[in-house]
Amino acid sequence: FNDGSFAGWEDSPDQAINYSGKSIDSLYVGGFPASSLLRFAESDGTLVNTSPLSNAQYTELTNLIAGSSSKYLRSSTTAGTQIPVVSSQPSSLSAGQMWYEAGSLKYYDGANSQVRTLGTGTVTSVSAGTGLSGGPITGSGSLALASGVATPGTYRSVTVDTYGRVTAGSNPTTAADYGLTDVFKNGGSAFSGTGTLGTTDNNDLSVVTNGSTRMTVLKDGNVGIGTASPTALLDVNGGVRYSTLTHSSAALIIGATYSYTGGITTGTAMNIQTNSLTSGTALRVLSSGNGMSGYLISANYSGSGSGTALYGAITNASATGDALLISNNGTGLTARFNSMTGDTTPVVIDNSGNLGVGVVAPGYKLDVNGVVRADSVTNASDRRLKKDINSLATQEMLEKVLALRGVSYHWRSPVREQNLQVGFIAQEMEQIFPDLVSTDSQGMKSVNYTHLIAPVTSAVQALNAKIEQQESALEYLRKENQLLKAYICERDPKAAFCP
Repeated sequence: FNDGSFAGWEDSPDQAINYSGKSIDSLYVGGFPASSLLRFAESDGTLVNTSPLSNAQYTELTNLIAGSSSKYLRSSTTAGTQIPVVSSQPSSLSAGQMWYEAGSLKYYDGANSQVRTLGTGTVTSVSAGTGLSGGPITGSGSLALASGVATPGTYRSVTVDTYGRVTAGSNPTTAADYGLTDVFKNGGSAFSGTGTLGTTDNNDLSVVTNGSTRMTVLKDGNVGIGTASPTALLDVNGGVRYSTLTHSSAALIIGATYSYTGGITTGTAMNIQTNSLTSGTALRVLSSGNGMSGYLISANYSGSGSGTALYGAITNASATGDALLISNNGTGLTARFNSMTGDTTPVVIDNSGNLGVGVVAPGYKLDVNGVVRADSVTNASDRRLKKDINSLATQEMLEKVLALRGVSYHWRSPVREQNLQVGFIAQEMEQIFPDLVSTDSQGMKSVNYTHLIAPVTSAVQALNAKIEQQESALEYLRKENQLLKAYICERDPKAAFCP
C-alpha cells in the first residue's frame, strides 16, 4: 500500500470487508474512515482529505453534468436550466452573465449591468377613438374599425380621411376621371404645350401591338421598325411604301436641305440591300400622273470632284441581268444623255431602239453624227444566217462600179467633221445601187459603204478575167512572133532582128 507519502510500498493494513452479491463495501482501511479514502495533493504536496458529499449534493452534481439542473446554468446549454436566483449582484462579473434578482432580470454587457424589469397588471378605461368600435374597455375586450364608413368593395380610386379611413370609392374609366392631364389617352390628348412621349432615364422605348414589339427607339436615338436593334437613325426591316404624297419638291430626301448642301459627306446616302431577293424589283419608282414635265428620277452631282451621278453594276461574273435598264412604252425617247451646258448633240435611245450619238432623232440602230473610231468592226456573215444566196454578175457589177462617181466634199453642218471628205452622193448611188441607200423618217439619205465591198469585189473579178484573157492572147502572139522570127532569120540571117 502506498498513498503517495511513503518512500515505498507498505503492507496493507487489516481490512474489514463485507461480501454482498457482486459488490464490495469498504468499511475502513488501516483505521482510516471512508471520508479519508479520497485525498488530493495541494500545490505544495500536502495531502488533504475532501469533504464528503451528501446524497442530495451528489444528485444535484449529476443533474448539473447532465444539463437538467433546476438551480444552476451549465455553460453552452439551455436545456432544462433556469436563470439562477440570487439575493444580490454576483461579486465577480464577466460579460454575458445573467441572473434574476429582486423581481428583475439583469444582464452584464462587460461594462454595465442592464436591468430588464418584469411585471404584470390590468389595462383599464381604454376608449375607442374616431373610426373605432368596441370601447371603452374596463377589463378585457377588443377594438375594431368602425363599420359603415364606406360600402365594401374593390375600387380603383378611394378617398381617405385624416384618420386613414377609406370614406368613399369609385372606378374611373378615363384619365380625366383620375385627374391626369399630362398623359396620352386613347382618341388624342390636349396639352398646353408640346406633348412628349419617351423616357427620361438611360433606357430604350418600345411600341408594342398585339403583344409584339413593332418599333424601338434606342437610348442613342436610333429608330428601328421591325428590328429591336437598329444600327442607323432609321433602320427598317421590311418594306417601306410612300403614297399620296403632296410635297412639291421631293418625296424622299437624303441630305440636310433642298439646296443639296450638308447631309452625308462620305459613304452611301441610300443603300438598298436585298441579299435574299430572288425575283422582283429592289427599287421601283412609279408615277401615274398626267402631264408630267419634271423628272421621275433625278441624279444630280454638283461637286467639283470626280463623282458619278448614276452608277449600275453587276459584280458577280456568273450573274445574268441588266446593270442598267431604261425603257419607255410611250412615244417619246427611251433615254437621253447630255450635258447641262446646252449640249444639243446628246446620246439618244428612242422608243424603237435606235441609238443616236450626236443625233437627236436617230433613224438607224446606230446613228452617229461624227467620226467613229474602232480597232475592228465586223458584220454578221455566217452562212447559217442567210438564205437566197446568189453570186453577183461580175460584168454587171463592173459596169455599175464604173458608173459610180467618186467625189470630195465638206459637211455643211458646223457640228460635223470639217475635214475634206471623200465618198459618194447618196442620190447618185441610189440610181445605181438602190439597195445600198436608206432614207430616214426625215427624208435624209445614207449609203451603206460596207456593202459596196461585194460589188467592187465582183467588178475586180471581172477586170481580172479580162486581164487574164488578154494575157492569154498576148502570150499566143508572143509565141507566134518567135516562130516567125526564127523562120525569117533562117532564110535571112543578116536581118536586123536576127541575133
